[in-house]
Amino acid sequence: MQPTVSYEIEVVGLIDEVWGDRLEAPRILSTVKDGQPVTRLTVQFKDQAGLIGLLRQLHGMGLELVTITRLGRQS
Repeated sequence: MQPTVSYEIEVVGLIDEVWGDRLEAPRILSTVKDGQPVTRLTVQFKDQAGLIGLLRQLHGMGLELVTITRLGRQS
């Protein structure tokens, strides 16, 4: 079984929790940071192709990327 890697991705803008399944993001938290809406997604992928696919979806939604943090591997 291939281990998964967890990432936390932060974007400017709000993403409703309804998008969680579509974006394969089991955890979505929207807040206000420095006066602007920010959404933080926590996701897991088996390879970077999944991560790149999610980044493309977020870009297609017109959301500005703030940070990507690798949280670690899970087996």
